[in-house]
Amino acid sequence: MTGFVPPEQVPGEQVLWSRELRRGLIQKRVVMREGVTNKRIYMYNLETGQLNEVAMADNFDVLVEDERRNSEGSVGGLYGGGMFYGRRAGRSWSIGTVLIMAGGVARMKFSNVTDPRDLKQLIDTIRREEKQQWIKGPLRENQGYSKT
Repeated sequence: MTGFVPPEQVPGEQVLWSRELRRGLIQKRVVMREGVTNKRIYMYNLETGQLNEVAMADNFDVLVEDERRNSEGSVGGLYGGGMFYGRRAGRSWSIGTVLIMAGGVARMKFSNVTDPRDLKQLIDTIRREEKQQWIKGPLRENQGYSKT
């Protein structure tokens, strides 16, 4: 989804992963926006206006559960002389639930995420980089080192 701006966006914040959840049979409307930025993870309910967010600097764990594989494909070929000569084509992907846990409680739950391990890895990478920047920046300045 391009061009989406999260609610109350802060300077320097970039959306790295997002999706919209829709409701309705004929006239589908967006009811929830979920996303990961370089600063936070958020769920924004458009019906109630409620924003649930976790800052990347907070202490939390990311878990993947209920992971399963989905696939679709087709088989085509020829039958002749008592034998079938065919070819199979298709693709496969994983679907699962990503939980953001803090203090033993699920703060957020992203259900039916395509490639949930990739989303977990993205969040873990952002947090690692955020921690490294903090160590290089404020921590070094507090210890009397200059930024290089």
